[in-house]
Amino acid sequence: MQESNINREEASNTNYPSECEVLIVGAGVSGASTLYQLHKAGVKGMVILDAGQCGQGSSQGKVSEDHAFIREDDIYQGREFQHARKSGTAVLDKPASRIKMMVNIYPCTSEYFMSHHGEQGARRYLKLCYEGLQIQKQLARLVFKSEELEENLLEKGSLQVGVEKDEEDIKEEFETLKKLGFVDIQLWGRDQVEKQLGKESKFTIGLYYPHDAIINSQQYSANLVNYVLEQDKTTKLFENCSQVTNVQTINSEYALTTLQNGCTIKSKYVVLCTGGLFTNSTTLCGIFTPCFSYLVSMKEPENINPQHHRLEHPNSMNYFTWGFTHDWCLTQGHIRLSGQDHFSAFKPPREDERCGILAKWIIQKFPYMKNSEMKYETKYGVYSETPDKAPLVGTVSPSSKICYVVGCNAQGQSSLTYCATLVPGLLGYKKLDSDQKDIMKLVTIRRFALLNDVLKNQKNEEKIHKS
Repeated sequence: MQESNINREEASNTNYPSECEVLIVGAGVSGASTLYQLHKAGVKGMVILDAGQCGQGSSQGKVSEDHAFIREDDIYQGREFQHARKSGTAVLDKPASRIKMMVNIYPCTSEYFMSHHGEQGARRYLKLCYEGLQIQKQLARLVFKSEELEENLLEKGSLQVGVEKDEEDIKEEFETLKKLGFVDIQLWGRDQVEKQLGKESKFTIGLYYPHDAIINSQQYSANLVNYVLEQDKTTKLFENCSQVTNVQTINSEYALTTLQNGCTIKSKYVVLCTGGLFTNSTTLCGIFTPCFSYLVSMKEPENINPQHHRLEHPNSMNYFTWGFTHDWCLTQGHIRLSGQDHFSAFKPPREDERCGILAKWIIQKFPYMKNSEMKYETKYGVYSETPDKAPLVGTVSPSSKICYVVGCNAQGQSSLTYCATLVPGLLGYKKLDSDQKDIMKLVTIRRFALLNDVLKNQKNEEKIHKS
């Protein structure tokens, strides 16, 4: 799809709209998906904001030297870091831009997930991930030209792998997933895994998910937003915006969003779709934790020792480890490796250190990469985790005009794609169907009943009931 400049604006202090129908904060996968679903429901006059470029998250700049806890080596890295506001999964430019895995599985073990949500909740999550994955594949075919599709969407499934000490746990996970209705999952033994990854990787067992895929999420998000802009001239995208610092509901009538530069935008609703911390509000304190993800891209050497196993060339399926510490693939001749260390993003990032560890991991697992001379590109990003590994969706009370679609838990692309389909119904532009109502029992933000706004709503409802 050709990029259009219509309705796309570089933000400045003077050209922000004062009002709109729906304001969407964040133009990554969840924000773009939300925009599309609202457009599909007939909503017009929307505005979507991003602190960086559409699909990329906010930019990296210079470290603020007045940060109370910045150390010298943090300043040396030359990165802007302030209150975890660098939102968005780490992305690299081509050729290693296909960094998002689309998976139909929990961001933890099924046992851990069921400890929070029970067996029924676990079945709901598998359903929403599967549906979200199919929706995203369909939309990719809509927004990519036919000749671009193969380059930007790779449907080879994914393989979760473990070493010898993990074998019993992975076998147990396989049986649990089959019991939960995941009929297509496959348990791979040593021979199948080594055929993919080689003996030197030390991986001996795997779970193969045949419906999974890899997508160029950066271009996908940009194309999806652009598709809506071309269809609806009343909707606008603002990129490189000032940060959102406050969002509030005014008199149960409208939402008022304040930006760091002092500009305010009044809207009927605001939908928050960001990966990191987006406002000074404490509403999500304790249930929404920004964490770092790190990304390394290492080009395959020109001369490869035939004695070493090589990943499927030029593009492999996606692989990730038991324990969810690493995910990687070979994309256009580059090994793209991402790692989540689950460190709080309220601390400064450790990009040099963490990415250096990831690069060494590549050499350790795939010795044929030694000839790459350890040359690699790096990026970091911020994603969000929730205590029970499910997204946070909806409003905290019926009177609130602030809707959340957050909490990717490092593997939430498919889940948040589905959750975006709930937004038109949650905002009253259409009705939720029975399946959507059932999924909301899992993802509703109101499941955290001790949130101040949830408690206030409960007390108000009690007063109304008594009167």
